[in-house]
Amino acid sequence: MSVVVLSVPAAAAGARDLDRLFAALSVAETPAQAAAIEGDIWSAWIYAGDADTDELMDRGIYAMEQGLLPLAAEIFTTIIANAPDVAEGWNKRATARYMMGNLGASVGDIGKTLEREPRHFGALSGLGLIYLARGQDRAALKVFERVLVIYPQMPSARAHVRALRDKIKESEI
Repeated sequence: MSVVVLSVPAAAAGARDLDRLFAALSVAETPAQAAAIEGDIWSAWIYAGDADTDELMDRGIYAMEQGLLPLAAEIFTTIIANAPDVAEGWNKRATARYMMGNLGASVGDIGKTLEREPRHFGALSGLGLIYLARGQDRAALKVFERVLVIYPQMPSARAHVRALRDKIKESEI
């Protein structure tokens, strides 16, 4: 399998598109408007722009959907090996590892995702869920608050922030 490298202009265009989408996401007035923008962002993340990586991504996502988590993780590892700058390869492997209960490895992959795409609200949400699973409520709250800076209309992050603030407030009484 050969890896096609995006030209500088194509890569810059992709970054500009994401910048535009994130700017729109930050000011979306309703959850429905935000959800449409979110879909466009996910499409940009999932499809790296070369046929081989995109095909592997589709196969990995399908394997995850079928519950074939070790296979999915292996496919995402191949993406990472072939295209280490593709943030979504790291994020999808983090998700597969999370689903397999390997939280430590998932956190490591989330870190690699965020190095490549600091605005990755999906990776941040996953990190928040890991903190929740570990009983680290204050850390989870900080992460979900960070998600809301990027994606103010994200329903799950809003719900987690409300619940965690209430829980922390009650524990301080």
